[in-house]
Amino acid sequence: MKLNALVVLIALSLLIPLSAWAFECPRIGKEAQSMIDKVNGMAKGKMGMKGIDGVTALLSVAKADLAGGLAAHKGAHGKPDHAVAVAKIKSASGYAYAAEQLLKRL
Repeated sequence: MKLNALVVLIALSLLIPLSAWAFECPRIGKEAQSMIDKVNGMAKGKMGMKGIDGVTALLSVAKADLAGGLAAHKGAHGKPDHAVAVAKIKSASGYAYAAEQLLKRL
């Protein structure tokens, strides 16, 4: 009986991470969207300042990467497709972070 329980636990521990890929995309997509919205709100208060064009350019790339990542998630048919979606969404977070850091230094 203990051996059966152990086999089931090992099997589940191997299968759960594989299924988690599909659920990770929307979660990190929401986080990236939240970060983009936050930085966008901060940037609106500084419109017209010198250097704000760099911030808006970074935010544009972040928005495009997020849209591409979410689209890749919707059309994903396996682990490699979800990996690409996650990478694009994380790239969006990176660009939003860069925009925030640049904005703080204006």
